[in-house]
Amino acid sequence: MIGTLLSCVEGDITSHPAWEQQLTDWRIASARKVQDWESLVVALSRSTRLSFEVGFGQLILDVRDNQVEDFEKHIEQVRCMLIPPLAATAMESYSRSYESMVQLHLLHELEAAFQSWNASVAAGDTLGSQIAMAAQGTGSYVDRMRTYQPILDKRFESMAPSFRVKEEVARLRQLAFYEIR
Repeated sequence: MIGTLLSCVEGDITSHPAWEQQLTDWRIASARKVQDWESLVVALSRSTRLSFEVGFGQLILDVRDNQVEDFEKHIEQVRCMLIPPLAATAMESYSRSYESMVQLHLLHELEAAFQSWNASVAAGDTLGSQIAMAAQGTGSYVDRMRTYQPILDKRFESMAPSFRVKEEVARLRQLAFYEIR
């Protein structure tokens, strides 16, 4: 179904080139979900504005290509982009700010996968510290993930019982922790 969405978006862009920038986020999201890396690279190269999807798509490519410095720079940029809208909507209501919190959650999941793959942790980094503790005495990725899994499970259970949100997190976990490398 997502592959069909990518085909529809690509078709709409071909038929109506003026719509390209409005459809960029859809194009990036569908390309990353079906793991069409070539389409993702093309969509990112044609994007003229920074959005969560643009930043997240770039982060996925950074993970896939194991670009440590780029990943660290890009994740900081995306987080900084999300904080002001989150602060503004959180003052109004929890439900209005939930989408930004989900996006931050997705960033956390991707960062956990990236750090687990690389076993590169910063001493002052909370997530890094958790992964470092998980890695003590064990060197394999599988052992680190077994130890860190309960933390991920707790985070997953604390999310709202929305199929759309939980499915997105589960799909990202499958991609980031198991399929991308």
